[in-house]
Amino acid sequence: MPTFELSNWKSDVVRVTLFSSTPWGEAPEVIFRHIQGADAEAVSSKPAAGEASATGPWEEHRFEVKRTLNRLDFLVNPNMAAPEVTLIGTPSEVTREIARKVIAWLPAQTQSINRIAVGCGALWSVDSVEDGNRKVAELHGVFSRDMTGYRDLQLQLNKRKDSATKPDLILNRIARSSTVVIESGVLAPGVMQRLRTEHFTAFVTDVNTDAEATAVLNPNIVPKLLSELVEEANGLLASGAP
Repeated sequence: MPTFELSNWKSDVVRVTLFSSTPWGEAPEVIFRHIQGADAEAVSSKPAAGEASATGPWEEHRFEVKRTLNRLDFLVNPNMAAPEVTLIGTPSEVTREIARKVIAWLPAQTQSINRIAVGCGALWSVDSVEDGNRKVAELHGVFSRDMTGYRDLQLQLNKRKDSATKPDLILNRIARSSTVVIESGVLAPGVMQRLRTEHFTAFVTDVNTDAEATAVLNPNIVPKLLSELVEEANGLLASGAP
């Protein structure tokens, strides 16, 4: 089985998600303050869509608490307002840190949680589309062949397993891979000036408790279950999804 150095991964988003059996009542800015120990810099809402969010800094990136009806997302994203956008480094460690903060906050909330999900939009730098396609195949252990001429290779696998924390609960371990090209530039008066073109293998992970299991989770196992999902998600980054 191949191994992939965790520090070589970057990401355009890292996410921890909690689902409740009823709509979340606490305001995102209040949750943000609990999680970060400081007020959010920006608060926004879309009442018609049932959405509200609070955002603030996470090192050079942005941290967001987003509430959508019965779903609560804790997200780290690149700072798109920065002069030069920087991808998130070592997403496995960022995932652990978000989970640690969420676990510390859990005793302060009373919402019933029935599902948990952890994931990221991981990116592995490659030299070309062909190299990216080879990395896609390597991540999934599906085949090995000449990748010349392939321009749109995409693979998705879901290798399910029983939870070690709650053996009657099934975990989905979804991984979607493709090769992406990112072009960056600066907008000069009337013209876009291209600065560089980068190639990546995109490896989008989503490890979650099965959607068919809708029963409320015992609050005592939620921290341990969240930690288990974090390690499963980081295991995909370390070993791929063959």
